[in-house]
Amino acid sequence: MQSLCPDWDIRGVVTHLAGIENLLLGWVPKSADEWPPFAKMAEFES
Repeated sequence: MQSLCPDWDIRGVVTHLAGIENLLLGWVPKSADEWPPFAKMAEFES
């Protein structure tokens, strides 16, 4: 199976997964239209 992110190395994949977990931790959407707090992901990666 071809990766959707073929240029990523293991570190990039692990960082992405940890960032998504951090992003979603404690987030409870108020509606189906509410987007996840993506700014929190940027804070995690910096």
